[in-house]
Amino acid sequence: MTSIRPAADEDIPMVAALSRDWEQEGVTIGQRADTPAELAAKLGPWFLVACRGQNILGFVTAAERALAPGEWVVQPDGGRCLSIEDLYVVPHHRREGLGTRLYKSVVANAATQGIRHVSVYTASQPWGDAIAFYESLGLRVWLIQLHA
Repeated sequence: MTSIRPAADEDIPMVAALSRDWEQEGVTIGQRADTPAELAAKLGPWFLVACRGQNILGFVTAAERALAPGEWVVQPDGGRCLSIEDLYVVPHHRREGLGTRLYKSVVANAATQGIRHVSVYTASQPWGDAIAFYESLGLRVWLIQLHA
């Protein structure tokens, strides 16, 4: 059985290794793995891990952001926003619902704190898959930026 729980200090080496694995997958351009120090700085309510026994199969990190009224067109009333920074599941455990569970868990944590807006930035090259995943969770595309 896989559990979702807050990340702890002892999880940092394994999550750092997963972050390096993600970087090695090469599915994003211009993104790099977080260092152990960067991950340790993220410990708190917005950093969750998916565990099966002693193994971490995925993680999500997010940050809370205060929005001024009118700062974002899609959230004109301002308030607080949870920005999903990283959501990663090891390749051989994808399509088991772990990404969905990680996302829903961190968003549920935010809701208990009165945060009702969520944003995701993704640089995934298989962008269609990323969009389909996040749309399945109720998010809508707001911006598409293309580069040559």
